[in-house]
Amino acid sequence: MQHSHPTRSSATQLLPVEVFSALRFYAQVSGHSRSADGLVQTELELPDTGVHTPPGPTNSSLLWIDGLNAQSKEVEAFIRAVKEGSVPGPILSHFPRQLSSRFIHQSAYQFAHSQHTILSACGLAEEISAQALKSPYARCRLCNSRLSRLRSPTDLLELLMRDYNDEQIALTIESSSPALLEWAATKGFSVRKLSSGKHSALLDTTRCAAEAFVQLSAILRSLWSIPEIVFHCRTNQMGSQRESRYSPTGYCTPCDTTVRKPSYETVLKILSQGLTDQVLDTDELTLEIFPNTTLAEILTSNIAALRVSTNANLLAAQEILSHCGLSHFPLGQSTTLMSAHDIARLTVAVSILGTTHNPGALLLDLPRSILADSAGSALETLLHDTARNRAVVVIGEPFAPQPKRNTSPRATELISTLTLNHDPHLAPQSFKLHRGATLSLNRTELNIPNLFQLCERDLLRPQALENATLVYLSNSPSCTLIPLLATTRHQHTRTLGDELGILERLAHMYAQSIDARMAGLSSKDLSISATRTNRNLCSACKGLGVTLQKHPQLSRPHATACSLCKGLRFKLSIAATLFKGVSYGEILNKPLSESASTLAALSKAKTTLELITTLNLDYLPLGMPTVLLSPSEQRRIELIKALCNSSPTKPGVIIIESPYAGFSPKEIEAIETLRRQHPLAQNCAWIEID
Repeated sequence: MQHSHPTRSSATQLLPVEVFSALRFYAQVSGHSRSADGLVQTELELPDTGVHTPPGPTNSSLLWIDGLNAQSKEVEAFIRAVKEGSVPGPILSHFPRQLSSRFIHQSAYQFAHSQHTILSACGLAEEISAQALKSPYARCRLCNSRLSRLRSPTDLLELLMRDYNDEQIALTIESSSPALLEWAATKGFSVRKLSSGKHSALLDTTRCAAEAFVQLSAILRSLWSIPEIVFHCRTNQMGSQRESRYSPTGYCTPCDTTVRKPSYETVLKILSQGLTDQVLDTDELTLEIFPNTTLAEILTSNIAALRVSTNANLLAAQEILSHCGLSHFPLGQSTTLMSAHDIARLTVAVSILGTTHNPGALLLDLPRSILADSAGSALETLLHDTARNRAVVVIGEPFAPQPKRNTSPRATELISTLTLNHDPHLAPQSFKLHRGATLSLNRTELNIPNLFQLCERDLLRPQALENATLVYLSNSPSCTLIPLLATTRHQHTRTLGDELGILERLAHMYAQSIDARMAGLSSKDLSISATRTNRNLCSACKGLGVTLQKHPQLSRPHATACSLCKGLRFKLSIAATLFKGVSYGEILNKPLSESASTLAALSKAKTTLELITTLNLDYLPLGMPTVLLSPSEQRRIELIKALCNSSPTKPGVIIIESPYAGFSPKEIEAIETLRRQHPLAQNCAWIEID
């Protein structure tokens, strides 16, 4: 694949940033630093225009995104202070060049695990929701007839004048809502109950003329908001009887049904979350957003087939999405059911759309090599076009070519069969899974774009389908799925040691020490498990050593040093508990590589610790919150857990999405070595979905 050269910029800014690194903070605490703050200070080189790929590890997004967001917030605070008449002096030293930096950040990891449709990801849900409420037409849910919606009593009077001009009419109202009874009691109208269960009241018998409608107009305004109201007009001219029914929200005469009044909140929910079971029966789906195109049709029709020429923003989104290779999706497609490659394309599309009305620099956070295919060249070209008048920072080297693969391990015994039964018009497809062997499945060749998501749904949560399983394994082996856009999805915040099942063993080991026994401490007193309550933990950080807050721009939270325990996690007496001269607080904060001699006493954790070292993760401490790990680190941790859960008597099946995307060459080499040589890896069957 040919890659274009980065656009050369005429000028470059050096932006000073200061961010908090939990890894650095823990190292400082374990080293007994007196000034443990975890702060990393550096300068980021940002061109005024052009595409910039910053050097450094794949998790350099910590510096770029945290740092630039912090800098942008300080700039906005400075501008706000100037407008209010006060200039905070110290900020001037931080920004010697210019004070206009704004940043647009888009991350594929956010879209993978947040409830979005393609439409809402493009930022159009609110605009289309407002347009839907103004729609002059809706469709009957029973016969699909086009129904007129009336915006005001004036519209109704105009229809009456058109249909019954200068005729004598009787105008009644009907509704099943109790609000009609309340209105009639207040206004002094008599009400009768119809055989249908609705209530009816005669408004007036008058000649259909403009002068006769003056008083009637005020009455109509007072009852216009009554739910499911229908206006029934009858005339009997020269023995010829005619009648018509009208409703503010739309009335179908053949079906005798009224469209319920649409809710902005419901429309916005549908556009943001898609066609879930909770909204399939709502009348909001029948609203015509564009001529002869309902809300339901917008969400279900392929992007390429939509006719949206009356909305410039949606037309621009349609064009960009098509250029990014997403035209075969509907706008209502949920991002959680899209493959990692398609989410990456969507992230690029959304980023380009976001620059239309925003002059700021663009930050793109994508996995390494995720766009290293034939379609990636077109996306690169789009980004370079966008970078003609702004800086585009691409983090993670998404266009880097993938390395050559080593040969698959030799196949041995058959352990399971994978069956795909996704298409009712085709016979099921079956694939043999052998111990130690790799099965490679191509989503495009199989014509199953969301194959990994189907596996995740069917193999991990088959009960949700009420036995309508589309993907299944014979012999029910243990199954682990490792997504490309991995993030920890636990209800409770867990540490690395807790996630790998090491901390409980460590607590038991320290509880046997002389210090612990003299203090009367048990393993429960030393536990920082997310599922247990321990009154000895720091009340501020709950034993994490850092406090976490939801980050507005990232899928992971924002961390700061705990001001109460200063990173010790426990009450001082417990944190100082020694085992072989190493305190409990210290071993939770030290890199695993520096704790090897102490952890060697955990014989049952030997295999897990070996795998951590093999996959180059021993720079992490046991007490690191998993939500702060990079996506690459999280995928490798999931791989370790999968291998440790298998056994010779019950081999596992490991399903990996885009197996080597998102990893650095060094990380790929470590994984390849593990799969070729480690007995646990040889005990599993591997499925690669790409």
